[in-house]
Amino acid sequence: MWVDLGSRKPALYRGHGPNFANHQCQVCRLTLAFWFGHGEDMRSVQPIWILVFFEACFPMSGCDRWPAVRAEEVRSQGNSAIAAVQGSTDAGEESQLVRVRVSQFHMGMMVHLTLWAPSVEEGQLAAAAAFDRIRQINQMMSDFEPGSELSRLSGHAGMGSVAVSPELFEVLQFARRLAELTDGLYDPTLGPVVRLWRKARESGQPPHATLLEKTRQLVDYQALLLDSNQQTAELMRPGMQLDLGSIAKGYAGDAALRILREQGIRSAAFEAGGDKVFGDPPPGEKGWMVETPQPEAKPMQLANCAVSISGDTAQFIQMNGRHISHVIDPNTGLGVSSRRMCITVAPRGLLSDPLATIGTILPQATYHALLKEHFPEVRSTIFPGTGDNFIEKPRIPSPTGPPQLHESRPKGR
Repeated sequence: MWVDLGSRKPALYRGHGPNFANHQCQVCRLTLAFWFGHGEDMRSVQPIWILVFFEACFPMSGCDRWPAVRAEEVRSQGNSAIAAVQGSTDAGEESQLVRVRVSQFHMGMMVHLTLWAPSVEEGQLAAAAAFDRIRQINQMMSDFEPGSELSRLSGHAGMGSVAVSPELFEVLQFARRLAELTDGLYDPTLGPVVRLWRKARESGQPPHATLLEKTRQLVDYQALLLDSNQQTAELMRPGMQLDLGSIAKGYAGDAALRILREQGIRSAAFEAGGDKVFGDPPPGEKGWMVETPQPEAKPMQLANCAVSISGDTAQFIQMNGRHISHVIDPNTGLGVSSRRMCITVAPRGLLSDPLATIGTILPQATYHALLKEHFPEVRSTIFPGTGDNFIEKPRIPSPTGPPQLHESRPKGR
């Protein structure tokens, strides 16, 4: 049996609560009455033991309401891990939703979808449709897949324009805009340098300075030409390569939740590495709980928005005893020298993913000025690698409405 109670009260008595007076099972009535009446005394009892007791005793009583918290299904299927728990909706509703969590390997990492659906079957079907969409986007934007749309475009560098899908064009267009706003400190044509460092990571030796400088000359966002009328893209010089690793995951999260909404699933969450995209909150909650690796940061409850975490405090390379950031400065071809972590909350993953990366590259004052002028709906916090002080951009409401944010502190802090 798998039950994820988190920090909430067991859904057991939430499920019985609304109709408890009309429920005729004497075992349920007596047991729950004892539980409700002795709440203070029962705090020391671990919920799992109470659930074990209920699981053993209620079936013998013939109670038909116990499934309110029973685990429905846990199984592995192919490259998917599926888990579901049945729980109740708001106290005033009799209908129940099922918590379904499905994990698959995409984009070089495990991707997790957590959603609340009318049934396990409907949740699985909706998750399957969302993962199909993630798979499609990976085939468009992966630089690891030789046959991807992005790889074909890079392979055509110096040979003219190529017609691209609407999805890839949208991401390239936004990535190029970010490159313009940052004067090239964020650059989607960084692919050649990224590949050079991948090889260095495998060999354990940093690239030779001469080779690094030669490779860096291929990085130039201004040589990425986009034609919105023809919906074509062109890399002007041979050897240029695109890398969308700091934007594609957020975009995939947006697309996955869009598919889930089309399937009637509004309460859902997407998670891939440091990127998360959220729909409506879980039943009875203000939002999805997000905790960060930084002890200074308060946990957040987020809904209908995205959050991304980037920085070498979480990801870095140790090479010859040196600490090298995984975030590359296009001006030098080296990992950024300042150690910091950036946590960014935005209405969409397409925004939060790259803007979190930019927050680890730009000087802090410049970064906050960029957000204030061009992305007022985005909220970002930067933590130095030492974990001492941090600077937070004042929240500025979005003209189209800010994401739903609720900050909370765990008990005992």
